[in-house]
Amino acid sequence: MKTEKHLMVIDPAVVKPAIESFNRIANIAPYPVTYHLPALYGTKSLGMYNSNVMGIIVLGSAASVNDNNKWQQDISDIMVNASSKGIPVLGLCYGHQLIGHIYGGEVGPL
Repeated sequence: MKTEKHLMVIDPAVVKPAIESFNRIANIAPYPVTYHLPALYGTKSLGMYNSNVMGIIVLGSAASVNDNNKWQQDISDIMVNASSKGIPVLGLCYGHQLIGHIYGGEVGPL
C-alpha cells in the first residue's frame, strides 16, 4: 500500500475518543492526517502507515503510562523509532508523560 506523507495522530483513549481534538488538528494541518485509536481498536493501523509519517502527535488518555499494556508498548516503539529517524513527536497530556516514561523519567501522581 503506497500512501503519501502524513501526520499521525494517536489517540490513546480508553473511554471516550478525542474526536474533537483530532478534527481541529485535521482542519488546520497542511498535510493529510491519520487517526489511530490503539487502546480501543488495536494497533494494526499504526503499522500500516508508519513508513510515510512526517510527524506524530500523541493525545491524552485516562490510562497511566505505568499500566504497561501491549498497546502502550507498541506506541512507545513507534515513537522511539520515529524519533531516531528525526521525525518530530509531540505529546499532549498522556503523550508527554509517555515521552518522559520512555526516556527514563518517573511518572506518577503529584
